[in-house]
Amino acid sequence: MSLKERATKEFKEKIDSDEEIRESILTYSECEIGFSGLLGVPNGNSVPIRGVLAYTEKSLLFLRRSFL
Repeated sequence: MSLKERATKEFKEKIDSDEEIRESILTYSECEIGFSGLLGVPNGNSVPIRGVLAYTEKSLLFLRRSFL
């Protein structure tokens, strides 16, 4: 099953029965990883995360690719 197919299935399980997915796209988001020092400040290393972004009339949804 492709990422977009899996995302569509999971989105439909999470939205209200009267909602309909209007549009979806494959996209990337950046995630900061790692912390430095005792203050928990991000060390600036970002990792692009591939995912699917979709919207309905009530919701904005993002599903990232699983790394496992």
